[in-house]
Amino acid sequence: CPFPGGAAAQEVLKKTGKFTPVDQWIHHDEPCLSCDECPSNVGPLFGSRYDHQVAILGKAFMAKAADARVFLVGCGALGCEYLKGLSLMGVATGKAGRVTVTDMDRIEVSNLSRQFLFRDKDVGTPKSVSGAAVVKGWNPRTNVVAMEKRVGTDSEDIFDDEFWEGLDVCWNALDNVQARKYTDARCLFYGKPLLESGTLGTKCNHEVILPYRTSTYNDGKESDDNENQIAMCTLRSFPYLPLHCIEFAKQAYFSDYFEFGPDQYETFRTDKLQFFEQLEGMEAEERIKSLKMIDLFVALQKENGGSVDLASCVRVAFDRMVEDFRTSVLNLCHAADEMEKSDGKKFWTGTKRRPRAADWDGKEPRLMEYLYCAANLYAVVWGLEPV
Repeated sequence: CPFPGGAAAQEVLKKTGKFTPVDQWIHHDEPCLSCDECPSNVGPLFGSRYDHQVAILGKAFMAKAADARVFLVGCGALGCEYLKGLSLMGVATGKAGRVTVTDMDRIEVSNLSRQFLFRDKDVGTPKSVSGAAVVKGWNPRTNVVAMEKRVGTDSEDIFDDEFWEGLDVCWNALDNVQARKYTDARCLFYGKPLLESGTLGTKCNHEVILPYRTSTYNDGKESDDNENQIAMCTLRSFPYLPLHCIEFAKQAYFSDYFEFGPDQYETFRTDKLQFFEQLEGMEAEERIKSLKMIDLFVALQKENGGSVDLASCVRVAFDRMVEDFRTSVLNLCHAADEMEKSDGKKFWTGTKRRPRAADWDGKEPRLMEYLYCAANLYAVVWGLEPV
């Protein structure tokens, strides 16, 4: 299902003319899916929603899948795909079957473009809970348990010996190496198969790890220290490392405010037809960002009679500082507090740390340094002499 769906989606994107469409047949063959010709795998079909699957994989496989106990770690972009597949395949639909999915994160607007189980109404709700509810609606017989627990040494009282020993397979859908190494170590200790996968930017990996038969994930040399990219959901949601803050500052302030914004405004000013063609090819979130920045630059010039001076740059830098380091932080904390009141569950747990809003009194040296640097960068953008 994901393979033809992904191929079809790529061909639709090529309608824009940016890439060359495929003009030949694609043959995708999976001989390993052929069922064994044993008595339980032959004979008439059940007349159920799984007949297409039974015809290929056999009745014995279907019965085993229905009673499987699966641990899905993560419910982001990959986790949504896996949860969908498990539900539609009839995994954990038997009396003994169960899919346990856990994810600490809550849904944000930026997730909606790639995490297809979620909609606008789900923003602010736990990913695991919302994802489980969606697939339960697709297949009511799916036995799925949603949790909001981090998988690590601090949750071994929850994911204990009894839990791990009762599993048939663990499936990773994580975005950091440290967590992958932990689940790999647990699977090795309890002798459980691990389906390992992950994406980061344009890179991806997938492995089938069988205890005592294949090398484990920990046998590799992968580490978070080797990565020069950070998962976007971590970067935009709740950064918790100094590196995350540096990367966020580089993207949000330098790339967006001092490269993307000025480039968009210059195109709008000099060639409106080209600008609207570019705008049409953008994602909705990027399109809104482009229009907001152009509106800012136009309003700035209108306030000053068509020109921009250093005082204007200082004012824009100050407004940006208040919006990013005070207003948005206060809004986030208020929303989190309301969630805690409504469902009684702690929001700031694990790597989610409650941020502190910046207080401007004109004496904080770090805020003054930010204001000085940001104002001078805006001055360079407008062709003014920095001070």
